[in-house]
Formats: sequence, structure tokens, C-alpha cells
Amino acid sequence: MKTEPGPASVPADNAAPYVRIDRVSKRFGNHAAVQDVSLDIRKGEIFCLLGASGCGKTTLLRMLAGFETPSSGHIWIDGVDVTNVPPYDRPVNMMFQSYALFPHLTVESNVAFGLKQDGLPATEIRDRVADMLAMVELKGYEKRKPHQLSGGQRQRVALARALVKRPKLLLLDEPLGALDRKLRERTQFELVSIQERLGVTFVIVTHDQEEAMTLATRIGVMCAGEILQVAAPTEVYEYPNSRFVADFIGSVNLFDGRLIDDEPDHVRIECADLKHPFYVDHGISASPEAQVSVALRPEKISLSREEPPPVDGLNPGENTATGVVTDVAYLGEVSRYLVTLDGGRRIRVSQPNLHRHAERITWDERVWLSWDASAPVVLTQ
Repeated sequence: MKTEPGPASVPADNAAPYVRIDRVSKRFGNHAAVQDVSLDIRKGEIFCLLGASGCGKTTLLRMLAGFETPSSGHIWIDGVDVTNVPPYDRPVNMMFQSYALFPHLTVESNVAFGLKQDGLPATEIRDRVADMLAMVELKGYEKRKPHQLSGGQRQRVALARALVKRPKLLLLDEPLGALDRKLRERTQFELVSIQERLGVTFVIVTHDQEEAMTLATRIGVMCAGEILQVAAPTEVYEYPNSRFVADFIGSVNLFDGRLIDDEPDHVRIECADLKHPFYVDHGISASPEAQVSVALRPEKISLSREEPPPVDGLNPGENTATGVVTDVAYLGEVSRYLVTLDGGRRIRVSQPNLHRHAERITWDERVWLSWDASAPVVLTQ
């Protein structure tokens, strides 16, 4: 389907984004896989599209690559409208989840394949392949076939093959999904290091929240074909803009409540699950008596056997609760607790294991929970 008319390029100025997605939609029959998405990506950043399966993130990536044409809207890369430009004419390369290495070719030949297709001189191909294999720490593996490599090594061959052509934009579809946990964690830092050395703009699609938080300069959280929030990892985690984002990113306790006190420097929110209101140390934009949600991360909650001391400015009991520990998971660096509050609500609490010989709280103990006034996030949507 042809896209709507539009200008041939974005005006060239220092403020212009490197990649601009402008009101892009993609429909397959009656289904809208991507709905009116607008997004700016800066030069040299690692941008992660994060969302559950079927949210539209891979479709958006394929439109950047040129494998799908938008039903409407425009895509610019480095100031040029590439909406209708075929994949082979775009300054883009893509690394697939399966790596798609040629099994009959050596590591060296896999990496050189695209350069040979482009007709580069043999000496330039040899030098560029050698430089790239050294960068991804595969020097000495040139003559091996893919089946003679580990999963992490195959991943680095695929990355070298994608980067050796020096694309302006590298697209990565679930790049670390095939690796085991420890290898994935190590490779995440290697990927960031390589990107920083080359300065290539990366756009990564993943459903793995930890991967996105580790890799990304910024994250775009997608749901049902729309981008709900674009921000740095810390902002998405600490200041989600909606109940969906708060619930999707990490672990969280969500409470439904009613705004009962709204001042410029604080609010109080009454929740049926708690005996006392939440006290939050900032104002919000909401009407009186508004129905809101409160997000409270497990690691922001303190757990103790003794009643916490009163806090200046808070009424007795505010930002505290009591309950019984009904489950414990010891994970080494942290312990995770499931606490059933007196009202019946179960909430999750995470505590760092700072001391080896500490007497840890365990099953069936009665406990006090408390949190700082800055910990809750009030959500109005």
C-alpha cells in the first residue's frame, strides 16, 4: 500500500533526530499491528522497544528495515525519507534472533559475505573482517564453522557480520534470547561496549525487561501497537506514566485508592487494602476524590519485627502496615517475601541480604511493613 504524500526529507539541523518515525501505522487486513506511532531516536543511542509478544514491536522494527511498508506515516533516517526505499538501499542492517549464519561458510566468510555482495576490493574486505573479528574477540576463530562455536560466539559472529558493513542504523531482534542467563548477562555489557566504540545507532526489540534496562539509553514501552512511554530506564522504572507500565516493568504492588487530601507538597490516598492512608510527599494533578492507583515497588518496603518509629509530618500509622509472612524465597543477594496483610491483601517485599549471619525473618512471623513518603508512585491513568 502506498503511503500518504509527504516531504522528501527532514530539514537538516542539529536538533533533528537521527531516526524519525512520524504517525506510522501498519494494518494487516482489519488488524492494526502498529497504531499511529511517532518516535524520535537520537544518533549513537541504544534504543529498546520493549513489550510483550504481539504488541507490534517487531512489526515496527521490520518497517525500519524496509521489510514491511507502513500503511500510513513516514520514516526518516539521517534526514532522508526512506518510507518507500527497499531494504537493500537503506543504510540499515538487521541482526535476527536466529542469527541466520550460513552453516557451510567459515566465520570469516560469514562476516565477509555482505562486503563481497557489495563488490568491495579483496584487500579491503580482508582488513575490515579482521578488524571486526578482533573487536568481537573472535580472532583465531576465522576458519571455524558455526556448528563449532558456542551460542555466545555465534551471536558475536552475527553481530560482526551486521556491523562490518558500517550501517548508520543497526536493528536487533531479540539479540540475546538464545543465550543462557549468565552468558546473556556478560554479552549485554559486551554489546554496550562495542556500540560505544563504533558509535552506531542501535534499535533493539526485546520482551526481556532486564535486558532493556541493562542495554538501553532509552526505552519505548509498547502495548497493542502503541508506545505508552519513552524514557530512560531509571525514569520508566521509578516514574511510570500509567498503571500498565508500572505493572509491566519489574515487580510492583498496585493499590486502588481514592484521593482524600491534595496539597501542593503532599497527597493522601485512602485504599481499602490498608488500615491507614498512603502519604506521598508531592502533589499531583487530579480532581478531588479522584480514583487513582498507587504503585509501590517491593524493594522500597522495609520489613521488621518491631513497630517502626513515628515519622514527622505523618499521622500515626501512615505508610505502615502489619501482616504475616506466608512465603520466603532466598535468592542469595536478596530475599523475597510474600506478606499477607491483616486485611487479606498479599504484597511482595524484597530485602537485601547485607549480613551473612543475620537472623532473617522467616515463615509465619508477624511483621511490620513501612515505606518512605517518596516511595509510592501515584498513577492517574
